[in-house]
This record gives sequence, structure tokens and C-alpha cells, in this order.
Amino acid sequence: MQTVGYVIFIVVGLQGILLATFLYTKGSFRYRILALICFIIAIDSISHLEWMNSIIHLLNHGNLFALGPLLFAFYRSLKRDSWKGSIGYHLVPFVFLKMLLVGIEITGFIVSQGWALFMSFFMAAYNIFYNVLLIYFLYRDSASGKAEKRLLYIAYIFLAGWLAALGARFFDLYNNQLGNFLWKGAYGIAGVLVYYLTLSFLQSPRVFGNSTYAYRANKDLEKSLISLLENEKLYLDPQLKREDLASRLGISTHELSFILNKKLGVKFNDLVNSYRIKECLLKMSTSELETKTISSLGLECGFGSKATFQRAFKKHTNFSPSEYLKKSLK
Repeated sequence: MQTVGYVIFIVVGLQGILLATFLYTKGSFRYRILALICFIIAIDSISHLEWMNSIIHLLNHGNLFALGPLLFAFYRSLKRDSWKGSIGYHLVPFVFLKMLLVGIEITGFIVSQGWALFMSFFMAAYNIFYNVLLIYFLYRDSASGKAEKRLLYIAYIFLAGWLAALGARFFDLYNNQLGNFLWKGAYGIAGVLVYYLTLSFLQSPRVFGNSTYAYRANKDLEKSLISLLENEKLYLDPQLKREDLASRLGISTHELSFILNKKLGVKFNDLVNSYRIKECLLKMSTSELETKTISSLGLECGFGSKATFQRAFKKHTNFSPSEYLKKSLK
């Protein structure tokens, strides 16, 4: 069993270092987040080899605290453009704990077994929290793009690994043999993660790269977007969200934002409201105003409130609804 454990630690370590090197050379900051995740897993795995632990112990100590926040930061990088500044906030606990643990090692301060157990449980719980948070956001955003779907699988693998690690630490207190088995299982899961990432890049090396990949692969997305709005009149739904439109197109919300902002030069709300205003103007040109108010027409055209309708109408026509009606009757 000990030989099996060594084999797992060596394979995970070497594979992780190779993949981390490959990812880092891609240049993108998003790739480098994944590279750092693989490197942390690799170093922690190799540190379980006695002849390596003495060499890289300080380098490895406390690094696992960063895995959850880094994975969450990678998710944020897929969803928005201005995401880099928020990474630091999520890594503050890791930096503090890393400095604390390394300081304890350097000074030779002896900690109690209870403290060591607490830190192990806290590390697992801390990362489980970030994994659950990530899974929640991915489900909330429908995980429509290829990158988001693969990230969801990675989050599940991570969660399984941390649950195994949590169980291993718990059973170490009562059954050392079972605890060792679960530890090997946790690192086996880490190995699955590293191999999954490797295969993902070999099969589709750009899937975790620039999230405008879907647009480059299908430049008819603009036409599909316009078709959904004009032919199916999705804008008539006052609850229409960016996620709904992205889901209908089969892309991520970030990719939809790229098409809107970079290709069409318009924001989501402005685009949808422009179609609602056109629909309202069409209704105002008929006899519907004889039995309905202008505000009620606005609500029928997809606006959620009279105030929103009036603001949008003013923005798109330079007149309030009543002013426009008076002008058109002259």
C-alpha cells in the first residue's frame, strides 16, 4: 500500500508540474491562474515523499489555502473584464495564514496537536466553502459556455477531493489505516483533476483561453441574436435577463457581453429597451391608444414599471411619452 501511495504522489506531482509549465508559457493571466493551481497540487503531492519534504517544506506549507480562492478567481475571469483587482481580496486569508505557518516553522515554535488538527479541518472547510460557492454561481449562471461547463466538472472534482481529505483527517483520529486510505484517495482525485485539465487542453487548447472563442468559432452569433429579438420578440418578457439570452444562443454571458459591447457597441439593457420602444411606437401609431394609456402600452411591450418605461422612452426618442404623443398629433 505504501508503494501505491508513492506512485500516486510522484505521478500527480510530475504531471502537475508539466501541465503548470505548459499553462504558464501561454502568457494569459487566466492561464497562469490554472498553472498556479496545478503547481500547488504538484508541490503538495511531492512533499509527501520523505526525501523531498525537507527540501520544499517551507515552499509548500499552507499553499492549499489558496486553491479555493484561485479556482473562484478563474471563474470570475470568465465572467467579466474587470476582474483582476478582486483576486487580492480572496487571497488575503491565504497570505496571512501562509506567513503565520512559515513563521511558526522558521522560529521553531512548537504547536499543540489540537492546533494542527484545527488548521487541517479549517483548510478543508475553507476550500469546500469556495467550491460550493463556485458551484452555486455556475448553476445560477446556467454554465452555458464550454469553459463554464468544464469548470463545473473541475469544481465537483475539487469538492470530492476536499471531502476525502476532510474524512481522512477525521478518521486519522480513530483509525489510522482508514485515514491513510482516504488520504491516498484525496490525492488520487487530485491526479484525476490534473489529468482532466491536461486532456481538456489537448482536445481543445483554447477552451479556457479568451472567452470570445465561441464568437470566433461562429460569427453568425450576431445574426442569431438579432433574430431571437426580432422574430421571437424575447424583449416582451419583462423578466428577460442576460443569462436567458446567452442560454438561448448556447454561449456564456461573458461571450454575449463581448458581442454586445465589442461588435454591436451597445449594452444589454439598451438593446432590449430599444426593441421595446420600437414595439411601443408601433402600437402608438395604431388605434390602441383609444382604449389604453401610454404607460399600459409600455408595460405590454416588456417594461417592468412605468418609471423604467418613461426613462427608456426619453433616452431613445429625446421626448417623454406624453411629449412624443403631442408632437405626433400636430
